[in-house]
Amino acid sequence: MLRSREESFHFSQSGGVVQRHTSQFTVNALGHARQHFAGAAFGEHLHALRAQGRAIAEARLNYPRDRQHYLSGFVLNAANAAVEWPRIDAAASEAVALGVADTAAAAFAMQLRDNGQAFESVGTSGVITFCMDQPDFEAGFLNRHHVYPNRWLAHGAMSTLGGSFGWLQSKVWPEVKSLAELERLAQESLPGANGLIFLPYLAGERSPIWDSEASAAWIGLRLGHTRGDMIRAVFEGTAFGLRQIMGLAENKWGLKPKRMVGVGGGSHSRFWAQIKADILCLEYGTTEFQDAGALGAALLGAIAGDHFSGLEDPALPSVKISSQWIKPSSAHKQEIYQRHFEIFTRLYPVLATSMHELGQKA
Repeated sequence: MLRSREESFHFSQSGGVVQRHTSQFTVNALGHARQHFAGAAFGEHLHALRAQGRAIAEARLNYPRDRQHYLSGFVLNAANAAVEWPRIDAAASEAVALGVADTAAAAFAMQLRDNGQAFESVGTSGVITFCMDQPDFEAGFLNRHHVYPNRWLAHGAMSTLGGSFGWLQSKVWPEVKSLAELERLAQESLPGANGLIFLPYLAGERSPIWDSEASAAWIGLRLGHTRGDMIRAVFEGTAFGLRQIMGLAENKWGLKPKRMVGVGGGSHSRFWAQIKADILCLEYGTTEFQDAGALGAALLGAIAGDHFSGLEDPALPSVKISSQWIKPSSAHKQEIYQRHFEIFTRLYPVLATSMHELGQKA
């Protein structure tokens, strides 16, 4: 069924994330627990995690529907009250660090702390993260507390931004072995992909439409289109989705960044970065070190181990931004992308009902 953005909203002011699928919450926590506990101790934690998952689901169902936008510590507090967690005996010399989600860790590694700052995580999914100094949230985003006190993060998360290219390689053209080869083929086409648009909803979509039954499509396909056109349309379609997310941020908070940095494996594609710069109408930068999330998690562990004095220690390393920024290109290209973006935004509302009907038959 089509879920409203309110029903899909996630937020925990206490720093945790309440997930729509409780089973996935348990699986994520379970993977970490398995690394540290064995035998009976692991069994006790498994029982506690399942109990917490059930309590989270029940607490959320009992929370007033008209207050879903403010769902916060209420859920985790209610869940923890229903769970008797087993005691963990650790040597006094062992440091225990509270972890965070990967994008929050990346934001910390980049020292993203000023209101309105933004960056993109480019992986299987694609996420634009905004830092805020007030918990003034937009329901189309995933929202959470930042690592820094009195700061919050809003994540506009697309489900298969980078995954679309893995799908092209594994299912459509398996003879194409790399993103670089996909780029080479896409460059045989022109901006606008000769009148072809791709809707990047290969696994449903989170931001900006929040519809688990949305599906992907090439729109405008004709006999004259080439493989290069189809691939370029995927590069452009994913960027159009990012532009919709940027539009939500501008409408809600008045934020329109002039620059944005990308991290993650897909961020070093200069071809894709140029398309993003043109479609998002900003300067796009990359980093010297891609795994910002891993660095952020490591730094939190180092702080817990007293290698640094705290979150504000000036000696903390951070992800360095490359000196070269990719700027938007010609006005002619931007005009083409603007026309295609306007068409792109009209397509999902028209096709949503048909997508759902086909999904029920699949």
